[in-house]
Amino acid sequence: MVDEEYKKVIMKKLEDLTIEELYELFPISIEDFSNEYKSMYVHKEKEVKDLLGDTIQRISHIGSTAIKDMPSKPIVDILVEVEETDLIQCVSKLEDDWILMGIRKEPYKASFNQGYLITGYADEVYHLHLVVAGNPDELYFRDMINDNPELFEEYLSLKLKLLSSCEGDRELYTSGKSDFVKRVLEEGKKAYNNRYNLRS
Repeated sequence: MVDEEYKKVIMKKLEDLTIEELYELFPISIEDFSNEYKSMYVHKEKEVKDLLGDTIQRISHIGSTAIKDMPSKPIVDILVEVEETDLIQCVSKLEDDWILMGIRKEPYKASFNQGYLITGYADEVYHLHLVVAGNPDELYFRDMINDNPELFEEYLSLKLKLLSSCEGDRELYTSGKSDFVKRVLEEGKKAYNNRYNLRS
């Protein structure tokens, strides 16, 4: 469990930093793929399952570290799907071990992290995305890139291009991928026949 006083100190200090200082403290770096990402995910998956129990409808490894051989930011992304009625309870439980970074309401997503310190990144860094269970885009995107070498190369090229042009601006880096992501998602839901839809 993350000590509450420690969290307050860390967040207060991080919140005092300017956006430029945050970009400098937490630079975007794309590193070679590591087989350790899978074991990192499995370890953290168990922790999350122990914490949230049967409220989890599905938990998944997403993002570039879930794409075989894809160079990426060394951050393991975890997608947790729960019923809408369990959201508040799950947010409260997760805050014992994770730092809540923000909540978006439409569509709902609560974002948490571990591994962001006032001194920079910890040895292991995680992002956790809590969403309403259903038909998450992230799974289709992951599978499309894993299953299609031409999309893999296109995505990698785009990421490297953005890395060199965004000058550490995370929002610019992310928004620069939006058109590609949207196209791949549309293709993926057709190709996989909405296989991740929990509502069907």
